[in-house]
Amino acid sequence: MQSLGLTAGLTPVFEKYYTQEKRKGIMDRYLNEYFLTNPIMSYWIIGIVAAIEERIAVTKDISRDVVSATKTALMGPLAAIGDGLYNGTLRPVVAGIACILALSGNIFAPILFVLIMAGVNIAIRASGIFVGYKQGASFFEKLQETGLLKKIIEAANIVAFIVVGAFASTNVSLSLAIKWMVPEAKEATTLQSVIDGIMPKILPLSLTLFTWWLIEKKKISPIKLIIGYLVLGIIGYYLGIIA
Repeated sequence: MQSLGLTAGLTPVFEKYYTQEKRKGIMDRYLNEYFLTNPIMSYWIIGIVAAIEERIAVTKDISRDVVSATKTALMGPLAAIGDGLYNGTLRPVVAGIACILALSGNIFAPILFVLIMAGVNIAIRASGIFVGYKQGASFFEKLQETGLLKKIIEAANIVAFIVVGAFASTNVSLSLAIKWMVPEAKEATTLQSVIDGIMPKILPLSLTLFTWWLIEKKKISPIKLIIGYLVLGIIGYYLGIIA
């Protein structure tokens, strides 16, 4: 899966210490070993493994089996960090902020999104190479042993849920236009006011959960949903159902 990228990232180390014939065997081993983690966090493994490979080449006091064990030990935790913190927390938060700015007419909203995401992306990759090379695998081993890694991921997920929930309540809009006259009443009663009396914002919440269900469980494309909601919104408005 990602073994080709890992091998390419370590090629400068191999070229520095080994002849072409020696490199073939080492690189062949890397290419045929399973490797899969979060792409951004993979740079930490490249830095750590580069340090181990350099030690193997210079001192020859450890076996290359240490490399395989290190990769296997770090793939899961780093994937959890990358998926949980970067994709699961940072991306929806920054995207939500950018969407709010875009809805208010700010033309720099998409630029802000790209700059923040790309900046964090590059910072993680660069720090992974250099800090990983310097600190080695002990850095993440300490995080795991103390339980801090698990707490960081859990806290990030909680923040993401809160932020996305807040975005849903403030930016998802759905109200009904159905109304009727009550005897002796000066104004018509709307179905929306009755629903709001039971629970405010219940319709936007229901629409958000229904959309999540369609995407996550029914595997419906977000693009198809956008087009479908657009068509239903226009039809509902002209029929007097949606306000």
